[in-house]
Amino acid sequence: MRLLERLILCSKIDLYTLYHQISLKHKSKHIKIFQKDAKNFLEFTAETLSCASFFVALWLNEQLGRAEIEKILADSFDFLTDEELNAVRRRAFVKLEEEAQKYASMIESNLKNMFSLSNVIYLEGFSNFCLQNYKEELFFMIDTCLEEYWSQEEYQEFLSLLKYFTTINGSGKSLYIDTNSNGQYQIFNERLQDITNQSIEEMNTDFIDESKEGGTQDDILLSLLVLLAPEKINLYGMPYIKNKNFIRTLKEIFQNKISFYEHNLDFSSHQKL
Repeated sequence: MRLLERLILCSKIDLYTLYHQISLKHKSKHIKIFQKDAKNFLEFTAETLSCASFFVALWLNEQLGRAEIEKILADSFDFLTDEELNAVRRRAFVKLEEEAQKYASMIESNLKNMFSLSNVIYLEGFSNFCLQNYKEELFFMIDTCLEEYWSQEEYQEFLSLLKYFTTINGSGKSLYIDTNSNGQYQIFNERLQDITNQSIEEMNTDFIDESKEGGTQDDILLSLLVLLAPEKINLYGMPYIKNKNFIRTLKEIFQNKISFYEHNLDFSSHQKL
């Protein structure tokens, strides 16, 4: 939905709501909020501005932020599909709320600059002409939301491919994986024989040295599990797995095929064949 070029920032009811909130919070009468010729104005004394400027900036961010995000999306991101627009919009609204103090601080700085020239501000003029840095920051935030969305979509597509691969190449076998205190993994077959090195050789690679090539033990284990495609995975030593995203990835790919255990693999409780 494209917005009108001239943004109507707030109604008379909004203005009086702000007035009463500031008066209640700061017990100050040195503020005047009014409409003239269908335009919204704020008038402060220096005393009120010093104690209420950030509160006003938070309110302006609430009034302006979402509408400005909609305008940016309509003007600069109209190449997106409806699905992409909705996803980016949701992410942007969440960030606007989570980082409200950051955006309010930018508005407050501009408010104080304006009040150094006059103690009366025309709100629509202020929002249209005095908040360029604020709007640029919103644009960069939306662009970041889009990059995050695309990255997440690519990641989900990648997981779907891995899941499909493990389904069509299932070996029907079970694997036991034990994690030691250093976060290193050992892989055992159904007979509880250590097949870690054998599996790596079959994959035609070595465990990657993190300091040399940037890979991790998690990366290699995931590659091994996808290639071996076991029917059942038993992963032990959960407290030693520091990367919780890796655990979520395993759950998404293998779902009910994988079980997690807090304790380490206890060979005495299994019959070693």
